[in-house]
Amino acid sequence: MLRKGNLSFKILLFCWAVFITQIVKGQKGYFNYKTITYNDKNLSFPIFNNSKKSLVIEKINQFLQLSELELLIGHEKTSAFEIVSHNSDGLYGGKTDISFELINNSNKLLSIAFNESSCGMTCAYWVRYYNFNSLNGDLISIEDFFTPEGFKKFKPLIIKKRIDNLILQLKSDSLSMDPGFKDEFLEEKTNSIENDNLSDFFIKNNSLFIDGENLLSKNEKFSGIDMTCQFLLNEFRSYLNEYGKVIFMNTPTQLSTFRSIHLPQLYSGTIGNEKILLIFRKTYENQVDGIYTYLKNGIGINLEGSLNEKALYLKELTRDHQENGSIDAGYTWKEIKGTWTSIDRAKILPIKVIRK
Repeated sequence: MLRKGNLSFKILLFCWAVFITQIVKGQKGYFNYKTITYNDKNLSFPIFNNSKKSLVIEKINQFLQLSELELLIGHEKTSAFEIVSHNSDGLYGGKTDISFELINNSNKLLSIAFNESSCGMTCAYWVRYYNFNSLNGDLISIEDFFTPEGFKKFKPLIIKKRIDNLILQLKSDSLSMDPGFKDEFLEEKTNSIENDNLSDFFIKNNSLFIDGENLLSKNEKFSGIDMTCQFLLNEFRSYLNEYGKVIFMNTPTQLSTFRSIHLPQLYSGTIGNEKILLIFRKTYENQVDGIYTYLKNGIGINLEGSLNEKALYLKELTRDHQENGSIDAGYTWKEIKGTWTSIDRAKILPIKVIRK
């Protein structure tokens, strides 16, 4: 016969095994947040909250969950990480590590950096930055802060300083890098810096930081090279537009009035009669990729295709990367409108989504 103490211990152990997702509360700054973790894996993720900004918070949470977890929390079967951590025995497998850092949590900016890795036949490591307008939930692009002419003038200065920063480090004897490889490395990274889309950035104390860690290969990430470059306000003050002046110089213009016209952004609407959310981003030249989900099940469906001026074409892909349908639509930064077609063309449904 089991003693009462032993029975209680077994019940506690069973509960620990069943409830593999922990929630840790955090309250730092403008937005409150909870951290969801996965007990036996190095996976953690924030869920934000602010009762006075419920629509903004919904938008930010949906964007992050769809982008990083490929699943809207509340629709999981076992954990919020069940899709992205699944190892399909492919080259990179599923995500094995997700950690995050809150860089800004104010009434101007919500900025988050995710450090992530995945492992299959080999491993990959990367960092991803998200900078949101705290008052309307738009994802912010670095170009949003500058006049068109200002950004045109500032971009060459960005490139030069990043390359100069790299050259200075390569002169050091402390790097764990073969001296004969340094010239080849510099040439390769110079090309990468010149073609970087500048999506990996953050802001601290009125300075702009651009991170180039994702320009490094797996082995190069452990060489001691620091690809983060700081730009002080006096280096770009004259190039700022009104949006940038609010962020960097605290001018009194209402922040909620500024809307980003750059991708990626979150769209909401319908395919046929079903409600959906959709995100897509530019990758290379006219190529794009993205993800969408039906709100009824919250499971992400991957997309890839092209954007030629205002003509958007996206292929819908299954989990094993097989085409399962397509979206053919007209695009503006405010609206996407066209048709969704099943792979066998048995169903052709209208799709209409607008910027959330």
